[in-house]
Amino acid sequence: MVSLIVKKAYNMAKSMDIPIIGIIENMSYTTCPKCGEMIKIFGESKSEKVAQEMKIRFLGRLPIDPDLAGLCDRGEIEKFNRNYMDDCIDALEMKLNIEK
Repeated sequence: MVSLIVKKAYNMAKSMDIPIIGIIENMSYTTCPKCGEMIKIFGESKSEKVAQEMKIRFLGRLPIDPDLAGLCDRGEIEKFNRNYMDDCIDALEMKLNIEK
């Protein structure tokens, strides 16, 4: 079902001439606070396969992160210090530099 939604969003963006930098999988997993094990709540991901089929870059996975949710709730998002988005930021910066 998710791949269908992603493909629809992709097609809509293309029809509106919105550049597509890549795909990010949100709520991909969570990490057990006791042992650090990655728990794939929604099963195995198909995002990389979908990105490959669509010939666009897969930029990474974002976990369900209770610490991030807590910071958002307190209005302290600027205190978030994890690197989930590094690949996405690199791709966006590269895209912006190419267009200059």
